[in-house]
Amino acid sequence: MEFKKPADNGPALSDKLDEAIAHVFQSDGNKSVESSVIIYLRKLPGKTPEGNNISEILKLVSDQDGVAECELRFRGCEGEGNSVWFKTKMKLLECTDVSHTIAAVFENITTKKTLENLRRNQALQAALEAAHKDSATGVYNKYFTEDIIRDKLSESDGELCLLLILDIDLLKNINDTYGHPIGDLTLKKVADVMCSCLRKGDIIGRIGGDEFMALLCGVKNEETARELVERLLSRVAETKICGFNLSVSIGCILTEAGTEDFDTLYRKADKALYNVKRKNKNHYEFYTPNIDL
Repeated sequence: MEFKKPADNGPALSDKLDEAIAHVFQSDGNKSVESSVIIYLRKLPGKTPEGNNISEILKLVSDQDGVAECELRFRGCEGEGNSVWFKTKMKLLECTDVSHTIAAVFENITTKKTLENLRRNQALQAALEAAHKDSATGVYNKYFTEDIIRDKLSESDGELCLLLILDIDLLKNINDTYGHPIGDLTLKKVADVMCSCLRKGDIIGRIGGDEFMALLCGVKNEETARELVERLLSRVAETKICGFNLSVSIGCILTEAGTEDFDTLYRKADKALYNVKRKNKNHYEFYTPNIDL
């Protein structure tokens, strides 16, 4: 492959490597295949928009007996604002007090780099998701659940919100009788019911061994809130494991967001849950001031 000098109507010397490469592609016309060029660089160092220092590139070539390979990223070679990646092979042909002459081959690897970045971002997103999830159930873990509920309550000022704490009845007996793998399956089944039964956008998390918590904002009124909780209770009761139906106890509080903080709401929902478990389980109760009496 022959090296091509920049067209006569372009700059013979450049402080910026990206300008030289852009000039090559303007005169070459074929941006998708390997392109070769002899680049003339001024002795004075400069920087491309991506921060590739000319002096560093020259040093790279010099340190490797006049030949170097690297990947470079530039903007503007294929339209304003677009990033273009090149796999670059360079050879130092001449060095004077005024300029350096480098022969270079540029292979456009933008598609490859884009796919690599996409896979990297997907892997990072998956890792972040995993860090926020409870491994046994797939819903949020305790710490992330509490964090996003705090955030949601602060963002939903004035909205009617329903906070509920759900406890699986007799999970210890299930573990003792059938073993922990069945206990783990029970947790997963209850989590799945909650995810399918509650609304899209509701926050659901596991906060303890047999406890889950959920926040539902934008609830119309108390009647609607009770319908949601009763549907959840009924759906869990339809779920079987080892031949018997599961059941849960639920403590709830309906509040206007912004009137009380999360810790206060949690304590009140937990008191309502305790009242249910103390009585007959397999039921739900809303917090009222009478519970404190």
